[in-house]
Amino acid sequence: MLRPGGTYLDNLVLSDDTLGTLLKEIDGSPSASRTTVIVSSDHSWRIPIWRTARDWSAEEEHVSGGRFDNRPVLMIHFPGQNSGDDLNSVQSELLEHDIIAGMLLGKMNNSGDLAAFMKEHSP
Repeated sequence: MLRPGGTYLDNLVLSDDTLGTLLKEIDGSPSASRTTVIVSSDHSWRIPIWRTARDWSAEEEHVSGGRFDNRPVLMIHFPGQNSGDDLNSVQSELLEHDIIAGMLLGKMNNSGDLAAFMKEHSP
């Protein structure tokens, strides 16, 4: 149910639930074996901005630890993928172009291909 007064964390939960619903729908479709889902953001949780707001909650303080992580999210889910790996190092945003170009050219079809690409292009 939508209501006023939610927090950023509520938005994250809504986004996560919506992504789960989308993936479930894709998995049940005839296109599942050839559908890759890419989720990205233009910025991470801007804690220094929101922390001073009146409605900053104790829950947000606890979850954030008061720490700002300046890395935006990039998640890629390949067809049939059931597990994932986290890449926590800083990467050039220009790599996103090369990743997507590789996918469109049929050179990157699974998480193993992506892992090899990232290993080859890591700083």
